[in-house]
Amino acid sequence: MTGALGLEKDRGLVHGGVVWDPHDDLHLGAIGGAVPDLFAGLYAELGVGHDLTEDLELRFDGQFTHQWDIGDDLANLLFDDTWNLGIRGSTSFKGAVFRLGFSLTGPNAPIFNPFGTNPSYVDLMQRSFNRADDKALLASLSYDFSALGVEGFTAIVNFVAAFDGRSLDMRSNAQEVDVTLDYRIGKGWLKSFWLRLRGSWLHDEVAERDGSDIRVILRYDLPVI
Repeated sequence: MTGALGLEKDRGLVHGGVVWDPHDDLHLGAIGGAVPDLFAGLYAELGVGHDLTEDLELRFDGQFTHQWDIGDDLANLLFDDTWNLGIRGSTSFKGAVFRLGFSLTGPNAPIFNPFGTNPSYVDLMQRSFNRADDKALLASLSYDFSALGVEGFTAIVNFVAAFDGRSLDMRSNAQEVDVTLDYRIGKGWLKSFWLRLRGSWLHDEVAERDGSDIRVILRYDLPVI
């Protein structure tokens, strides 16, 4: 694992986790891992949901991440322990899902994910808003247009505004909006066809220019049997 970061010394990874889903309305999970002489981390999450009516559901999710250096800290990733706390509430009604969330990262260092993706609620296409001292707000809206008779078409809009985050001894506010459009035909000889269009726009007040990211993804699942 240290070799993947370009380090000369070889160190492996040990990790384990547990998930408990007693029913559809409750989810608990935790996972921890460590790379000797690099860093260790612990992640935990909680999800609670409740159906108010046949069409209306409320849900609350929470997550916590803690990272710290161990041993010689070969890559000098962490100057000190760091952490992130995220909370998110959501409601769904007849094909629409609306989410509001908040994320807070500790002041000593950002959250690192050198070996994979970041589970944070505010991890978007261009940026994970887990810089040191970041305070980030999330607003998200998704809609399944099958409720209007348009089968296979869904849309998702995610917006994050972050405040006072620190990177390389510079503090700044930043905003990103991501839009995802998915269309699956779902019938006939094109039933395995999937078209995804994604766009992302990022503004950071200390950057020379805004960032943009446009993606077109075509997928077709070939039968093998």
